[in-house]
Amino acid sequence: MQLSSLLTLVQYMLAYSTARPQDISFDVPDATDWKGTALQGFAAVESPMRCQICKEFMTTPMMTSCGHTFCSLCIRRCLANDGLCPACRTPDQELKLRANKCMGEVIESFKQIRGPALQIARVPQIPSDSRSQKRKRDASISNGQDLERRRTRSSTRIASQEPPESSMEATYIEQSDGVNDDGLVTCPICSARMEEPLVNGHIDTTCPGPDDHLSSNSKPNNMSSPSVTTNLRLQRPSFEPKPLPTLSYSLLNDTNLRKKLKDLGISAAGSRPAVERRHREWLTLWNANCDASKPRSKAELLRDLDTWERSQVGQAASRNFTIGGGGLPIASKDFDGAAWSSKHNSSYRNLIEEAGRNRRQKSTGGATSATKPIGVAADVSEDNFNDGTKGCAD
Repeated sequence: MQLSSLLTLVQYMLAYSTARPQDISFDVPDATDWKGTALQGFAAVESPMRCQICKEFMTTPMMTSCGHTFCSLCIRRCLANDGLCPACRTPDQELKLRANKCMGEVIESFKQIRGPALQIARVPQIPSDSRSQKRKRDASISNGQDLERRRTRSSTRIASQEPPESSMEATYIEQSDGVNDDGLVTCPICSARMEEPLVNGHIDTTCPGPDDHLSSNSKPNNMSSPSVTTNLRLQRPSFEPKPLPTLSYSLLNDTNLRKKLKDLGISAAGSRPAVERRHREWLTLWNANCDASKPRSKAELLRDLDTWERSQVGQAASRNFTIGGGGLPIASKDFDGAAWSSKHNSSYRNLIEEAGRNRRQKSTGGATSATKPIGVAADVSEDNFNDGTKGCAD
């Protein structure tokens, strides 16, 4: 009967693996795409830009206190799970995370040029042949003739450009002479022109100062400042969420915890462990969204929470494989092995006794005895249990 249970487990695993046929043509972008191309060094450039948890380009990179960078959502989920850095297993906290904005800008720029650069790198290079060398020789032969022609043309251009330069210089001299011929001088403060004897009195009494003179030049800048401020306001996200604090679930009763979820606008249905997991995931999604330069709306986060909860239900159904259809989970994370062992201790001892009895009968050539069905909890004496254990050891 134990062998049949193992066969059932193998059949379940085979059915699960064949239910998802892999598509060979499906291409997953990775840093190894650069290998074998003309830009193989880009593989080492792209690899640090990918998160070590999700293997994708980092979204809202966050740096831990130990210096490693991950996606904001990925590292928050890991720290909420075990409180350790996934790279070096150093204890860390969400409060110590810092945004790595420079890495985020580099990643966004690299993502824009990755596709075209990869296409160029995959183009096979044409090796140089004798025809290209012949073209180089022909070009070197014709350089002599072209050089003489270029010299003639350049000399002609220089000769044609000399008169305009001389005329411009003469014009500049005439203008400067004309300005100085009016007999007026410039005030060193307000740049007003007047006769030289009036400069001192003008400075002491009627000189407006440099502010009034520069006011006309500063008006356009003042008029343009509201538009600049408006542009800056438009660039800011209209939805600026604030991080949510963590809760101590042991200090909250069931009513208060469900009220917290209703205040946040999320569902409060389900058991107490399900409510705690939902609230913990919502904190992770919300605080990771606070780190983003372009935060998403609350409706989008609620859709992500619903998707996560549906995936958790599917994973729980696939993980909780049962023996004999009894609905008893054997691979769940919260599976209590000690309680399972104490509950089915009699069945285990019965199996050990039957295995030892069958082995002894085979060794003595006796007839096989009738076996007891699996799942019937029968009390077995300690002597039979010890005999069965010795038989298995043999």
